[in-house]
Formats: sequence, C-alpha cells, structure tokens
Amino acid sequence: MTIAPASNLLKRLATNALAAIIVIAVGGAAANLAMNLRLKSMRVSENGRDAKVGAALTALTTLQKQSELDILQVQEALTDVSATQGKAGLDGGFSEADVHAKAFTQDVSEAKAAASALDAPDLAAAYDTVGADFSGFYDLGQSMAHAYVTGGPAAGNAIMPQFRAKSDALRQAVARSRVALEAKAQALDAVDKVQEARFSHLQNAVLAVGLACALMSAVATVGLLILLRGRVFTPLANATEALRALAAGDMSRRLSGEDRRDEMGDLARAFTDFRRAILDKAAAEADAQAQRTASDDERKRAQEAQDAAAREQAAVVLAIGDALARLSGGDLASRLKVAFPADYERVRLDFNAAVDALQGAMRRIAGTTADIYGGADEIAVAADDLSRRTENQAATLEETAAALDQITATVRKTAGGARQAHDAVAAARGEAAQSGGVVSQAQAAMGQIEDSSRQIGQIIGVIDEIAFQTNLLALNAGVEAARAGDAGRGFAVVASEVRALAQRSAQAAKEIKALISASTRQVGDGVQLVGAAGSALGAISAKVAEIDQLVADIAASAHEQASALQQVNVAMSQMDKVVQQNAAMVEQTTSAAHALKGQADDLDSFVGRFDMGPAEPRAYQAPRAAPPPHPVFAPRQAPRAMTARSR
Repeated sequence: MTIAPASNLLKRLATNALAAIIVIAVGGAAANLAMNLRLKSMRVSENGRDAKVGAALTALTTLQKQSELDILQVQEALTDVSATQGKAGLDGGFSEADVHAKAFTQDVSEAKAAASALDAPDLAAAYDTVGADFSGFYDLGQSMAHAYVTGGPAAGNAIMPQFRAKSDALRQAVARSRVALEAKAQALDAVDKVQEARFSHLQNAVLAVGLACALMSAVATVGLLILLRGRVFTPLANATEALRALAAGDMSRRLSGEDRRDEMGDLARAFTDFRRAILDKAAAEADAQAQRTASDDERKRAQEAQDAAAREQAAVVLAIGDALARLSGGDLASRLKVAFPADYERVRLDFNAAVDALQGAMRRIAGTTADIYGGADEIAVAADDLSRRTENQAATLEETAAALDQITATVRKTAGGARQAHDAVAAARGEAAQSGGVVSQAQAAMGQIEDSSRQIGQIIGVIDEIAFQTNLLALNAGVEAARAGDAGRGFAVVASEVRALAQRSAQAAKEIKALISASTRQVGDGVQLVGAAGSALGAISAKVAEIDQLVADIAASAHEQASALQQVNVAMSQMDKVVQQNAAMVEQTTSAAHALKGQADDLDSFVGRFDMGPAEPRAYQAPRAAPPPHPVFAPRQAPRAMTARSR
C-alpha cells in the first residue's frame, strides 16, 4: 500500500493569499503616505503664500494711512506759513512740508511695489494717480504760500481756489486708492477660503483612499476564509464520516477528492489505500478460511493470524476514528503518536502531516483574523471621524457661500452706484456743454453791444460837432444882426435862441457821450467776465470729462469683480454638491465598516472553536489600538485685521 506524499498546496495557497493581502495593505499605506506628503507640501506652499500676501496687505494698509497723514501734514505746514505770512520764527513750514512730501513720495513708491507684488495693476495705477495729483497739489501749495509771504493776502487769496480744487482732487484720488485696496483684500480673502476648501476636499480624498485599501484587504481575507471553508473544512468533515462508516464495517463508502493535488487529496488517497488494504485483508481471510479445512493446525494458525489482523485493523480504525473525531471537534493539536503496524504506518504519517499543514494554515488564519478585527475597528473609527469632518466641512462651505453671497451683493451694489454716478456725471457734462454754448452766445451778444456803443459814440461826436457849428453860425448871425441895427433885431433874437438851443444840444451830447463811455467800459468788463466764465466752464467740462472717465473705470472694475465673485459662487456651489456626495459615500462606508467589524467578530468566534495548541511566534503585528480621532478643522476666520505700522 503506497500513499503519495503531501503536496502542501493548501499551505502555498494560504501563504500566497496572505502575501496578496499584505501587498494590498502596504500599497494602500504607501499611496496614502505619498498623498499625505504631497498635501503637506501644498499646505506649506500655500501657508507661505498667505504669509507673503498678508504681509503685503499689512504694508499697503500702513502705507495708505501714512501717505494720508503725510498729505495732511504737508497741507497743515503750508497753511501755517500762509496764515503767518512767513514771519520771523514762523517760517519753518516750508522745510517741514518738504520733509513730509519726501516721506509721501517714499510711501507711494513702496505702495506701488507692494501692489505689483500682489499682481494688482488697478491698485498700482491708483497710486500713480495719487502721486501725480500730489505733485500738482504740492507745487501749487508752495506757490500759494510764497504768494502769501511776498504779496500778502490778496496775492495768496487769488491762488487759494485753485489750491482747494487740487486738494479736493487729491482727496478723491486717495479715496479711490483706498477703495481699490479694500476690494483687493476682499478678493484675496475669497481666494483663501476657496483654497482652504480645496485642501479639505483633498484631505478627505486621502482618507477615502486609505479606507478603500483597508476594505480591499478585509474583502480579500474574507474570501480566503470562504475558500478554506469550501476546500478544507467540508472535505475534512466528509473524511471523518467515511472513516466512522469504515470502522463500522461499511466497505461501500468512498471518499471523493483523490484527483486533488493538495493535503485533502492526500487524505482521500490514503483513505482509498486503507479501504483497499481492508478489502485485501478480507480476501486473505477468505483464503485462510478455505485452507482451514486442510489442517486444524493450519486453521488454528490462520485463526490466530486473522484475529491478530482484526485486532490490528480494529485498533488502527479506532485510533484514526478517535483522531478524526477530535479533529472534527476542532482539536488541531491532536496527533497519532502511537506507531501503527507496518502495513498501516504510512497512513499514520500521512494523517499527521495533513493535520500539521492544516494546523499551520489555521494559525495563520487566526492571526489574520485578529489583524482584520483590528483593521475593521480602525476603519470604523476613521469612518466615524470622516463623517464628523465631512459634516463640519459642509457647514464651513455653507458659511463661506453665505459670505461670498454678501460680498457679491455689496460689489453689485457698488457697481450700480458707479453706473448711477456715471449717468449723473454724463448729465452734468451735457449741462456744462450747454452752459458753454450759452456763454459763447453771451460773449457774441456783448461784443455786438460793444460795437453798437462805439457806433453810438461816433454819432454823438457828429451831433456834438453839429451843435458846435450851429453855435458858431448863431454867433455869426448875432454879429450880423447887430451890424444891421434895428432891421436885424428880430433876426438877433432868433440867432440867440438858436445859439442857446445849440449849447443845450452840445451839453446833452456831452452827457450822452459820458454815459456811452461808461456803458462801453462796463460792457468791456462784462465781456471779460463772460470770457472768464467761459474759460472756467471749459475747465469744468474738462474736469467733468476726467471724472466721467474715472467713474466709468470704477464701474467697469466693479462689474469685473462682480463677475469674478459670481464665478467663485458657482465653484463654491459645485464644491458644496461634491461635499454632500462625499457625505453620502462616507455614511455608506461607515455602515460597511461596522458590518465588516461584525463579520470579523463572527469569523474570530468561528476560528476560536479550534484548539491549535501552543501559539507559535509569527511575523504579523498585533492588532493596533484604535487611533485617536483626527482634529476637526474649524471654519476659517474672517479676513485678517490690518494694523497700521508706527513711524
């Protein structure tokens, strides 16, 4: 009776399956570690950028406030010089104004550099406008102060309106730069919030990858246990029943699986060899029974041999039956220690080898079950933690979306106000143009009045000359009437009346000429005043055009900001949907993790039924304790408060 040696296929199968599980777990851990390192690198880079942006915004805010203070100090110094007219001991305002003007120029230069570092061309352009307006403001202020010192209040007061206009223009430019700075700060804060939400999403993705790898390992282990149940436990129970039937004398029972190339196949072939040996023994007994009729001694010897063989067979069957019963009851430490007769020794060795292989496989399964239980516990804790973090992230995204909605509404309101201001400035520009046309017509009318006054003056001159000639003729007529005596007395009276009338006409002509001259002077003054008014209206029209362009630029910038914030709102909505989907997936993962934990517990109870003897050292790690819950990130705070630096 020959039995083929065990092929250890089950041992290799279990080893390969465990190696695959380890590869999956190690690969998942490596991928998770790589993604964590990448996320940490991105977080460090983003924190560095936030620090630079925050420092630049703080510097810009400080420079904005300091430049406004420099403007006030320059204006105060020049005003003091103008008020005191540079009297002795009070003429230090020029040097003080120069110091603050240089400080202002330095502050504006640093602010432009900071705006360029923030990639804010609109803010840099606003600072260029502030610098240009300050140059005109400072030059005109110095001219006004020198006029007060050298020419007195009259000379200084003549320049004062222009200085006030420059001051108003500079104040408006500074206000525009402040508005541009606040808009840039709000936009950067919105970008920071979106970036923070993206980091949270990536972190959840890393945790999801780890959970997926753990679930794959658990599924592979459960599949291995199911495979072992079908290929080991069921065939082993069938072998136990077949041996019991064989021990009871039922030689018709057969054990399937002889074609298998593993330990169970070796056990089936050993059963077949054992059954064949029993059948051969029965045939030999039949031959001995036939020969017993030949001789009593021969019958006695045959009887003794038969009894011995029966006892050996019964002992072997009983020992194997007891060992299989203990094995079926879960005692994997049981072995056939007592040697069998030579014909049955090979059966004992094969049985012990098969049980050794089965015990090793079950020990590995028990160790893997412990690891699965620990991993399932970790997965459950991590899934619960991920669920809480996902809920917090959803709340943070909701708050961020609400803040973005408020910012968008504010920017839209600003854009609407800018459009209304643009319309108002356009209307003012049209009215200024109409006023310019009216002034031009008034200038033409005043010119015509001046020409008419000159013509009237010429006519009055002619009347005066006629009166003079009439007076001279009346005088000559009176002389001739005196020469004529009594005959010319009546004519002398007429000549006297004509002379008196000529004198009154000359006097009236002189008075009219004086009035016409005064009217001509007044008309000339009116022409000059109308011309000055026309020049002022032209300057006002030019300034209104500049204001119109600036307001149009502000409106366009506000519209672009509103469009950008609308895109950010759309992105936040999409991220909110993704987070909601992640929350649903996390709930499913949590349920699956708890179910896996329960199945691992059941599997551990099932494996615990087997007595595998003293535990052997193994290369597997003990189940890890449940990790502490990850910290839940709080929602990002409001935009940083920007403090002014002290000078």
